[in-house]
Amino acid sequence: IELTGPHSALTITHPGGVFTFPALASGTRTIDCRNGEVWNGSTRVLGASGAWPRVPSGGGSWTVSGLGAGSATLRRFEAWS
Repeated sequence: IELTGPHSALTITHPGGVFTFPALASGTRTIDCRNGEVWNGSTRVLGASGAWPRVPSGGGSWTVSGLGAGSATLRRFEAWS
């Protein structure tokens, strides 16, 4: 998930629970749900809490709160083991 500020504290409600992240005044952060990491450019950022966003087999929906004037872009990656 790529977040571009400004946005308030962010909440993503999804089939696995609720994920929260602090406000972002400006710039871009990337939430990597595969690896459980948040990045600001090449710097890892701490502060996320809750269940990491996921989409279960068969699909699901998310509700995002707190974007304000900011934006969020979701990119999906497939992974097989």
